[in-house]
Amino acid sequence: MKKILNIIAQKPGETGSGIYLRSLVKEGDRKNYHQAIVAGISAEDGEYSFHTNNNVNFYPVVFEREELPFPVVGMSDVMPYKSTRYRDLDIDMLKKWKKAFSDAISKAIYDFEPDIIICHHLWILTALVKEKYPDTRIIAFCHGTDLRQLEIFKTMDNKFSKEIIKYVTDHCKNIERVIVSQRDEKELVIKEYGIEEKNIRIAGTGFNPEIFYTGEDKEKEDRIKIIYAGKLSYSKGVPHLINAIKLLKQQYCNIELYLAGSGIGQEAKEITEECKRNSEEVNIHILGALPQKELGELFRQCDILVLPSLYEGLPLVLIEAMACGLKIVVTDLPGVKEWMGSTINNSGIIEYIPLPRLKDVDSPLEEDIPTFENNLSKAIKKQIENKLTMNSTLKEAIGKKSWKSAFEDIERLFTFK
Repeated sequence: MKKILNIIAQKPGETGSGIYLRSLVKEGDRKNYHQAIVAGISAEDGEYSFHTNNNVNFYPVVFEREELPFPVVGMSDVMPYKSTRYRDLDIDMLKKWKKAFSDAISKAIYDFEPDIIICHHLWILTALVKEKYPDTRIIAFCHGTDLRQLEIFKTMDNKFSKEIIKYVTDHCKNIERVIVSQRDEKELVIKEYGIEEKNIRIAGTGFNPEIFYTGEDKEKEDRIKIIYAGKLSYSKGVPHLINAIKLLKQQYCNIELYLAGSGIGQEAKEITEECKRNSEEVNIHILGALPQKELGELFRQCDILVLPSLYEGLPLVLIEAMACGLKIVVTDLPGVKEWMGSTINNSGIIEYIPLPRLKDVDSPLEEDIPTFENNLSKAIKKQIENKLTMNSTLKEAIGKKSWKSAFEDIERLFTFK
């Protein structure tokens, strides 16, 4: 049985890519693969459990201590935990970061002797792995935030950023298999990294049916429960969601908004303050980050999930919410319609709204914001009035998007044929 080493530069489980890693590890465990993980954690995190039947060897890279005296470096500018932005690294910090990960990966490879290495994000760590182990077979996942980092570093336009871009692209272009979530992402990876098309595969994400499932018929309530699940950040469109619901309050005075997620830094603070300012007009519940099990339970109590993101890969939360019976409102993010397929797209369970024009990767043009918020409000209203009943065809289409199916797609690449 093959041995798989999973590598990620940030915490293994508190972001989309971290949940992706954990989910793949759990599916690999079901098939009795031997597995190990290298990941970044903070000194205060304590022991990590991956909730597997078989032992998973864990090689943590611990931040916020003498060897790495700064928080975990995150792929997004706003992470759900204290973090460092890649753009804020200096030469000394990057040197320490590279040494810490190099040491952990070397130990993992020496101890574990993996047959396959799975790396998350086409960014500095994946380039480092390919540089150090050019003959080892690597499967690398593009999660979208890597393309965003590449774009950010291009705009920095200094010697340091140019060196990083060259380092990343020089080594990532040699990776044997790259997995992307959709066709547009595939074209960008070919263009930006110079990776050959024959080495790129499209594979979706999935949900855990043991956590996300429809409950018994909900009791009729006089409240309309709308939920957002994700980071509290501007790029996720949270302030626009609040404004869209304010537009509906005259017609629907019984709307409640649940924000399941957290953030660190000024953006999260400002969004929290905005929620408080609007508390008399909009009934908002700020819940913080929830464990997956609690999120599933909350979904089953709600009616509509709204995800007004301005930039995103394939959001796992959409299919997780659908599996719990929620109707969806989401921005028309690249690849989502393709991933959902015609049965889901034509069922009425999901409403797409046009993205506003963006002045950079995730900031809307000011003149487009009123139209965007109005469209968002109209889509929410449509889903409030939507009397959709889940039929067997729709349930089957949703069920096919489990992690079991996603892992089987990825597993076919282990032969590298």
